[in-house]
Amino acid sequence: MYKVITVINNHFVQHCLQKIDSDLVVHSGHYKHECSDQLPEKISVKILAEFLTENISNEGLVMTGIQKFTDLAFQDGFELFEHKNQFLINKIILTYPQNETIQHNLLRIIESSLHVIAEKKLLDSESLNDRQFLNATTIKNIFYIFLKYEDMADFQLLILKIFIHLSNFVSITNQLAEYNIIKYILEIFEKHSSNPTFCAYFCKALGCLCLNHKVLRSARKQNCLSYLKKCILQHQDNLFCSEMAVNAIISLCSDERQICAEELEVDVTSAILVALEQNLESANFVKSACIALAALISYLEDCAFRFLYLAPSGSNKKEIDGINLLKKAYSIHKDERDVVECICNVFKELSSYVKHFNLNYFYI
Repeated sequence: MYKVITVINNHFVQHCLQKIDSDLVVHSGHYKHECSDQLPEKISVKILAEFLTENISNEGLVMTGIQKFTDLAFQDGFELFEHKNQFLINKIILTYPQNETIQHNLLRIIESSLHVIAEKKLLDSESLNDRQFLNATTIKNIFYIFLKYEDMADFQLLILKIFIHLSNFVSITNQLAEYNIIKYILEIFEKHSSNPTFCAYFCKALGCLCLNHKVLRSARKQNCLSYLKKCILQHQDNLFCSEMAVNAIISLCSDERQICAEELEVDVTSAILVALEQNLESANFVKSACIALAALISYLEDCAFRFLYLAPSGSNKKEIDGINLLKKAYSIHKDERDVVECICNVFKELSSYVKHFNLNYFYI
């Protein structure tokens, strides 16, 4: 029975069964009905967890129970940091490694739970700490699914969101650093770079994880700026993706993180200007773009020249004058103090190279 259900649950087999509207499609027809009838009459997180523990060897019941568990987790929250609940999740992951439906629903449970926990941590930083949180085995199994389903964008998107939540916890992020997390995220990015939603969360995950010094040291060797440049240029019309990419650049180039000249050989300055021209109306994006530009210009004179004299290249189809672009941004957002302050910071950084430039450039 186990082998038959495993074959039925195969992603390709399920796709074929859907084509002929078969009752064997997971969570449809008789297959779902038979398993649903065996679930407890009264459903709660605690009761369902006990039921799954007792029926761990029955794949059909586990599939149906996990689906219900997912719904409950979104409604009631799932106390993931309790040892018995983590033990259950880890056991199901290892018992059914080939069942994509089970694995995907487990990720949904983990992500929704982490979302709730992350909100609690933001509201009260003292209410949660790493010792109460995910254990090393759970992190290892999440990483296992991450690598196993590298070709499936829906899996990867969920896991990127999980990594973003986990970046709030130092000890967990240190463990991810030991797994060389940035290397694998960059490799998987190449498979899904045409997906703007994936790219946005890729950038957000990269920026959040690199706030950890151990992860950042690993990222320094991976030429991350080239990947962020690709995200901006490939999805310059997608504001969310562009904003996440620029925020990641800020994370990599903040003042206390001494970026090296080799990294800045990537012309990410021009990419930011291209995106800025596309999103001038967004105050948040203008603000983030100016913070990133000021940081880049402060590190390298070449970035200042790229800002002032950007000739057409592979990254843009026409010449973009950074100063005139900031003038337009200023005229649109001149009543927004935070944005104006960020624009002025760009001018401040440019002023250190003033002997090379025409002073008239700085007149607004």
